[in-house]
Amino acid sequence: MYNCDKIKRITILYASTSPGQYAGEEREILDEQQSKAICEEANQFQISIESLLKARSRKSIEAVVINTVLAPIVHTEKSGEHHESKAASAE
Repeated sequence: MYNCDKIKRITILYASTSPGQYAGEEREILDEQQSKAICEEANQFQISIESLLKARSRKSIEAVVINTVLAPIVHTEKSGEHHESKAASAE
C-alpha cells in the first residue's frame, strides 16, 4: 500500500471539542520514526494510515496529513475569522 521510506511526517488534525474552536486547531505531529512505524503497521493490516490512527485515538480525528507542513491557524480578534498564516508546503 504505502512506500514507508517516503513518509517523513504525519500530522493529525483533531476535530473541535468545544464551541469557538475550529477543526484542526489541535494538532499532533509525528516525527519520521513514528510516522514510519505507523505506516508499516497500516501496511501490515492492509488499511489506511488514517483508519489506523482513528481506530487508536481517544480523540476524534478530523484529518490526517502526510508529508506536508501546515501553517498554524491565526485568529483575528475583531472578526473572529481564522486563516492559515502561510500556505501549506510539501516537504
